[in-house]
Amino acid sequence: MFLKSKTLTKIIEFLPYIFVFISSLYPPSDPDLGWHLRYGEYFFKHHKLLYDNTFSTMMQNYHWANGSWGFDLLIYFLYRHGGFLSITLFGGIITTFTYALFAKVGKFTVWEKFWLFPIFIFLFYPLQNSSFKGEDLSLFFLGILILILAKLESNKKLLYFIPLFFLAWFNFHEESFIGLAVFYLWVVFQTIKKFLYRQPKSDIIPAFISLIVSTVISTVNPYGTRVAEFALSHIYNPVLLGVSQYVPFSIGSELWWEEVVLTVCLLFFAIYLIVTRKAKNCLEYIGIVAVFLVVPFFVKRYIWLLYALAIPFTGLSLRQIRLNVNFKVYQGLTTLIFVACLMYSIFRLVLNPQLMNYTWKSYCSHQLVKCSDKAASVIANKYTNLKLYSYYDWGGWLIWSYPQIKPNIDGRMHEWTDTNGYSAFEEYTKYELGTNSIDKSTYNVALIPLDNSPLYYELDKLVREGSWKLVYEDDNAAVVVRNLK
Repeated sequence: MFLKSKTLTKIIEFLPYIFVFISSLYPPSDPDLGWHLRYGEYFFKHHKLLYDNTFSTMMQNYHWANGSWGFDLLIYFLYRHGGFLSITLFGGIITTFTYALFAKVGKFTVWEKFWLFPIFIFLFYPLQNSSFKGEDLSLFFLGILILILAKLESNKKLLYFIPLFFLAWFNFHEESFIGLAVFYLWVVFQTIKKFLYRQPKSDIIPAFISLIVSTVISTVNPYGTRVAEFALSHIYNPVLLGVSQYVPFSIGSELWWEEVVLTVCLLFFAIYLIVTRKAKNCLEYIGIVAVFLVVPFFVKRYIWLLYALAIPFTGLSLRQIRLNVNFKVYQGLTTLIFVACLMYSIFRLVLNPQLMNYTWKSYCSHQLVKCSDKAASVIANKYTNLKLYSYYDWGGWLIWSYPQIKPNIDGRMHEWTDTNGYSAFEEYTKYELGTNSIDKSTYNVALIPLDNSPLYYELDKLVREGSWKLVYEDDNAAVVVRNLK
């Protein structure tokens, strides 16, 4: 009977992670997937990294410091050996381990996992519904970092491991610098806590040394200091104001309300801990969360970082709050919520047969702005000799699926600025907004979505005037060619 009870307990404790895994299985739809695969393919074919822009026509001489080069090798390896399905499964595994790391730091009980995991799965949906990406890998690394920092109280020697950990992270994904910022904040707030609560200060200097070494080691990558310079350029770059992920959420939108509700909850936890004088146990987490509560209201890209940090902070806060509730009722309600969420995830998975036979055509149908294989085929068969203007989010797809076609721009280039201050993305945006006329450009063929943009209306007018002609159109895209005399 004891063995049966012990086995049942382990199964129950494992169920939340089965839920996370199932809920994280989505087919890849990241618009940048194509160029990530090309970078990875180049390394495996030539046994060296690609430094030059050979994929797009704009800024061909630009030498980009690819901060995600390690991720590119990983995702190409997955795709080469298992196609889209292996990317999907690996993404589910990474996400599951990420939740396990943060839950361990937050010291979640199984009943807390039953109702908190579904909440965070819901919050992370906009990030994870496009399957495994570099951001998912960075969240996994962040989970490891937070666990290491949590373990420092009992094992000071882990401080010497942190620079080696960052060495790996720096060479996988550029958002490692966000992790470094978290480490900076942790050291600062740990130091404040030790002085404020008169705790032993013997490990302050080793912590700062570890921080300095981790900062220096950020340059140990194939691109040297350029990756760090590129990361720091995000602090203020006017060009990024034209990129959707670098602006705030629209006030009143669903995601804005989610951010507001979470902010209120986290502020409640922080204020409660301070008022009840329990902040001593997690002052560094209060400080870090407080900083990252502000950032997403200006740059929505970093909302995922706040959500991730909220997981352990919520758990640690609940450890300090005593509620007088009937435990059996609590168990029953959380179990009911969890079973309902688990069944929904299973049904969603069963009713999504595309996971097993996903293709690049399926990939196009999963894009926010759907691409068109037939439209691209028209260009590949007849117009590769003409200079192409293509939609920004389709650049990565074209780079992989149609290597004979060179898009003018792709998802790497929104942050590129040369020594003269020229930005390809800025020029592209002027065409999209109608500030620059495509008729006065050097482009002779355009592949555009039917998005009712100023560029769409300009080309429609040019077609009616006869200076350009529509050679192909379907429900998703149009191919328009200049009438050359």
